[in-house]
Amino acid sequence: MIRICLIGLIAALVSCPQFVSGDETSLRDIARAVSKHKSVLGEILKLDGTNLGTGFAVAGGKVITAGHVAVGDTLLFDPFGKDNEPVRIALGYKVRGLDLAILSPIDQTLQYCLKLGDFDRIGPGDSILYFGFIRDTLKVRYSTVYSQGQMLNDGAVGQFIEFQSDAEPGFSGGPVFNRRAEVVAIIVHAYDMTDAKGKRPIRFARAVSTNFLRIRETLVDTTTAVSTPRLTK
Repeated sequence: MIRICLIGLIAALVSCPQFVSGDETSLRDIARAVSKHKSVLGEILKLDGTNLGTGFAVAGGKVITAGHVAVGDTLLFDPFGKDNEPVRIALGYKVRGLDLAILSPIDQTLQYCLKLGDFDRIGPGDSILYFGFIRDTLKVRYSTVYSQGQMLNDGAVGQFIEFQSDAEPGFSGGPVFNRRAEVVAIIVHAYDMTDAKGKRPIRFARAVSTNFLRIRETLVDTTTAVSTPRLTK
């Protein structure tokens, strides 16, 4: 049984400066703000430098990525930006059935983190922003939620959204933002469908809700209001 540890949660939120906006704002403004805090996003690498996917920092100094990206017990989180050095991370927990993984830095503390938002507040037609790495380059993409659903896999119940995307394998584990600069989902899968005429393939991506993220014995309350700097243009 996972118990809620409010003291640990409050300490985690206070110890990790976040940047959020209480009001809906331009997705391009959010993209610029994330780019200024480059250490919150990074590549997940094998120890030999092989790219596995994308990850991002959350409260508590943890790194979140897709479960299939975390292929070893010890990996590297390489934050975006020339001045940032790779951080060794250890696999802490995989959320069974939801393709999510939680990792912890081994030698140092991550300085900044992203705020988790409420997945239930988005739906078909809503605009989203997502990030991923392709050949060592951070890519920013915009899309609209196409569908929303629920899945049952290996005893775990999870929600997901799907959206038209040009996501490639390096996008796995990348965060999906709403218009409040909050991460509401994590990219775990991409697939191709044909158009109405059965000719041109259209790529869609599936992203799993962050509402079910558990960090050790702490249940992350994604709706908790915290005092943070407002997102600026």
